Amino acid sequence: MKGLAKVSLGQMLVLIAVVVAVGQPALAQSGSEGKVPYVIFVNPLVGNPVFTAEENGFKKAAEEFKFKLKIIGPSTIDDTQMVQAVETAIAEKPSAIATVPYNFSALENTYKKAASLGIPIFNSSSDSSEATRVMYVGTDNTQYGIMAADYLAKKTSSRAQIAIMLVRLDISNQIQQKKAFEARIAEKYPNMNVVITEQDNGDPMAAVQKFQDIYKAHPEVNAIVCLDSVCCDAAALVTNEMKLAGKTTILAIDDNDSTLDNIRKGITWATMAQKFYRMGYLSGKNIVDKLNGKAVPSYIDSGTVLITKANVDTYKEEMLR
Repeated sequence: MKGLAKVSLGQMLVLIAVVVAVGQPALAQSGSEGKVPYVIFVNPLVGNPVFTAEENGFKKAAEEFKFKLKIIGPSTIDDTQMVQAVETAIAEKPSAIATVPYNFSALENTYKKAASLGIPIFNSSSDSSEATRVMYVGTDNTQYGIMAADYLAKKTSSRAQIAIMLVRLDISNQIQQKKAFEARIAEKYPNMNVVITEQDNGDPMAAVQKFQDIYKAHPEVNAIVCLDSVCCDAAALVTNEMKLAGKTTILAIDDNDSTLDNIRKGITWATMAQKFYRMGYLSGKNIVDKLNGKAVPSYIDSGTVLITKANVDTYKEEMLR
């Protein structure tokens, strides 16, 4: 593809690329009339189930709204690889770039480079300031934290000693969720307390070790809030192994198959599933609208669904709305 020759071998080795082409065969360098728009989605974690759902939403939008789609990105959460992936996207001079700026401070100069070249950027899942992108499609992270606190309060009769797990302490969307959660319990639930916050760096084995250490150091913990999908399996595994299932309330995130199985087994109480398919689909639709000169909103809340044993086998339709 044009532009790839400028990318170093090291950059290429850290990327996984998937190309999806729909519509006319012409490769557009802009959204100008008579050309098929060319959109690159820089996926922050290729192979992760929730981002695979977002990819599927983008693919459906590409088919429906007739644009050429390419998906690239690292297979681990890594700032350097994300910067390299966005740089690779810029080098191809697409009509637009969609991505997930988990750590915007690492990507800020790359965003400025795209802007200087007239390449619009659309955010999903994690946001940056309005001045740095065209629009955001994703979870309202403040509302997510508020709802998580309210759901957990209802389940625990507003009495909980809580451990929170994140990927890293600088992941912007998870920090927003955590702050909103803590503010809500401080405001409304005096008998709920965050005992400890930890990070697992997206490593399942590290997450297992962290939960083992948490339970040993803080036996009072009777609730776990997972703000990254990697930790959900680890929380369930350790809770079950330590014979704390039924005594510890686990609120997971997203709808990975293993999390759903743990809900069916009664180990995990519930999960708040973010609508990643909708993020991809709505991003693709609005990119094409913008390239065609239509006004698009700055912000779209894609929503969440609370999944418990009561709806674990029937919730799928709601994820698309």
